[in-house]
Amino acid sequence: VPYGPILDSGQPAATLVKDETAANVLKKRYILYLGRMVSEKGYPVLFDAFRQLCSERHDISLVVVGNEEQGMVDQLTMLNDELGDTRAVFINTPSQAIKTQLIKNAHALCVPSSIESLGGVYIEAMACGVPVVALDLPVIRCVVEHGHDGLLTDNSAESVKSALLWLIDHPEKARQMGLAGKAKAESRFHWSTVTEQILQVYHSACESRSYPAVSKSSAL
Repeated sequence: VPYGPILDSGQPAATLVKDETAANVLKKRYILYLGRMVSEKGYPVLFDAFRQLCSERHDISLVVVGNEEQGMVDQLTMLNDELGDTRAVFINTPSQAIKTQLIKNAHALCVPSSIESLGGVYIEAMACGVPVVALDLPVIRCVVEHGHDGLLTDNSAESVKSALLWLIDHPEKARQMGLAGKAKAESRFHWSTVTEQILQVYHSACESRSYPAVSKSSAL
């Protein structure tokens, strides 16, 4: 049984974002990384891909959202020093509302994770109408359909860069992928659908076992 997106459906970004960094980010075109700062989540591959991307496109930023782990700020500072600008931005553990707005405004979500149980962050991006770039793993194929609602790549910076570049150079197709992902999230990963599937599992488990009858009074 999958799980649904954990998002905030409240007020528009303008009424939410008081943090100056986040407010400035929402005005840009950017690739979003959202997740833990551990190597298996793929951020080193993404950073290398972004270095390559910046040599070909000068109007795209990278926004990294998560907890500050393993010297992430220092790594982004080094990345910006290499690029000679400040196109890589780190936002530390934003509120649910700001996180949702950062997803909605992203050109694409890229989390090239090599280990996933399902990939809730991809479902959240799809629910917001944002195309996804992820590694071509069996579990991720259960969520993302290559060429339909996202792009699946191998575990190399060149492959990830090529996917991101394609989405940047084909904005209308990227938009269509986002809409396809949103439709899938609403039909397959909506919480009402997920809840019904969980209830079916419980009903099936209960029907397969014989339990003694318990009256309401004795249960209390």
